[in-house]
Amino acid sequence: MKTHALVLFIIALIIGCSKKSDPTPASSNSPSCLLTKATLTQSSTVINYNSSNQPTTVVLTYANIGPANANTYNVTVDGSGRITKMATSGTPNGFAFSSLEATYTGTNVFPATYKLTFSDGSYTQNTATFSSNNQVTQIVSTSHLADGSTSNSHTTFTYPNTTSQNPTKAEDFMGLPNEGGDKYEVQEYTYDDKNLPGGASLISFFSTGITATNNILTDKDTYSPGTAGEYVSTQTYTYQYNSNGFPTKRTYSILGGSTITESFTYGNCN
Repeated sequence: MKTHALVLFIIALIIGCSKKSDPTPASSNSPSCLLTKATLTQSSTVINYNSSNQPTTVVLTYANIGPANANTYNVTVDGSGRITKMATSGTPNGFAFSSLEATYTGTNVFPATYKLTFSDGSYTQNTATFSSNNQVTQIVSTSHLADGSTSNSHTTFTYPNTTSQNPTKAEDFMGLPNEGGDKYEVQEYTYDDKNLPGGASLISFFSTGITATNNILTDKDTYSPGTAGEYVSTQTYTYQYNSNGFPTKRTYSILGGSTITESFTYGNCN
């Protein structure tokens, strides 16, 4: 589920920020902020909006490679401000996607299907399953490679109750749900009670592989669970927030001890 996490995280930021109201916000009385820039260690994203606060273009730059790998994407939204398409006008520079197309059901901010396409013609098709409470319970992903081969995987999500939009567990499996594939990764989460950077439940999925309405505090990751090669790692995140309760910085450590800092810039806070 994390193959295109960085790319999809950017999409999520835009979708969240294009909606000034969200069906499942952290607090129904929470103020909103419009995200204008997101910066990670290896990339930066600038989001441009029209007068209705809907995204029009996005510029994605891989900072460690240089300006030659900056790509501009034109954004199409539906009547609810949800992104239905995001695409470059030509061949993308560097390691970047060509387009993303999404469809939705009802008022959900999370897409029912989304397709990520690359310049070599390869693409990944994803389909989500929702509970009667609009919780995302499963995502099935099929990768179509340029040589014509395909591979499948799926992820299931567990919630603490029927109303929460913060899953406490995500389990990744090889193959389709009816194929009985091996479970290769399990993640367990805890959360803060603050607003996500874009203010929508889609943010957390595209940055980490889950849907949520709050920011992750801890991520316990178990690789190859139940096997001789099982390995457990716990990631802890710390945040700085603005006066509206939105993160301005997120910091965590990676293997080797390096510290990663993600920063977020906002406009039009109320």
